Amino acid sequence: MGHSIRAALTLLGAVRTTKAQAPQWNSLDGAETARFAETGVIEHAYFNDTPDKSSRARGYSTAEVLDALSKAKKQEQGYYGETDDWLRNALAEAAHPNWTYAVIGSVTPWYECLLADSGASHVLVIEYHQIVSPDLTDLSEADAALLQRIAYFTPAQFAFLRDLAPTELTVDAVVSVSSVEHDGLGRYGDPVDPDGDLKSMAKHRALLLGGSEAASMETIARFAESNLDFDSSRCVPGKLLFLSMPVGRDCTYWNAHRVYGANRLARLFRGWGLVSFHDGNAVDRNAELLAQVLALAAVEADCTVSGVYLWAAFYQPVFVLCPLATVNETVEVF
Repeated sequence: MGHSIRAALTLLGAVRTTKAQAPQWNSLDGAETARFAETGVIEHAYFNDTPDKSSRARGYSTAEVLDALSKAKKQEQGYYGETDDWLRNALAEAAHPNWTYAVIGSVTPWYECLLADSGASHVLVIEYHQIVSPDLTDLSEADAALLQRIAYFTPAQFAFLRDLAPTELTVDAVVSVSSVEHDGLGRYGDPVDPDGDLKSMAKHRALLLGGSEAASMETIARFAESNLDFDSSRCVPGKLLFLSMPVGRDCTYWNAHRVYGANRLARLFRGWGLVSFHDGNAVDRNAELLAQVLALAAVEADCTVSGVYLWAAFYQPVFVLCPLATVNETVEVF
């Protein structure tokens, strides 16, 4: 897979991005603010992380990649701290050797290196900013072999190449750490969309099962909204999503990120089954324990204190989810 995909990416060339000011809360229309306010809003956690107009493809230096790989081999933590330990636990329990993973987003080469070191066959990183693969010339044979498993794509490149060679871009598992909670808030230059996170879950389903985001949204709409009991009897076999995002009391910190409590999780997990969740209290936590965690968060954490950014009001466990087939659906996984 590696050489043919890398050659095609070279032909596609660098992608130029545009600079735009991330929208302020008071620039949204009434319908948008009403939708976001369904889960409570703090208006003062503003960030402008839109890409610079002059930026072209960026790359990770050899030193950056080797540092990430070295830390992964030593079982060290990255930016998200203990969440990385919980992810390792989830991977060890639920994943299979030689799987192909799609990683959603890359600010540093951390999760792709963690997965390569964990035995992934291929790691397909999907990132809005085009990333050039690092130079592997002077690396040891062992390190180069691990890093050759990693390939970087923009969403447009991935869609184009998957249409050309769908069997070469088959995905067994998706890893999304601290990504979905940002979607639709405009912080990173993406369009403002109150349902941006829900649409991302449809994209994850399409990555695993094939098809388009629109088709996945139609399939998900056939399910009743999750009541968080997570019946996984209709799991599509051999396909998993490892998902981590802030969990606490339902809230939108505009435009930093969302925090997911029982209300928003019920929508986010529609069409998915819970295999397990991991937060350090036990290796495998079930739906009953999750309900207790969410109930406690709703009491103890209040995200509606105007002007206050409550970093301590949430934490980031790891959920292992499977896409569900509808009652009358037979899913042909390619």
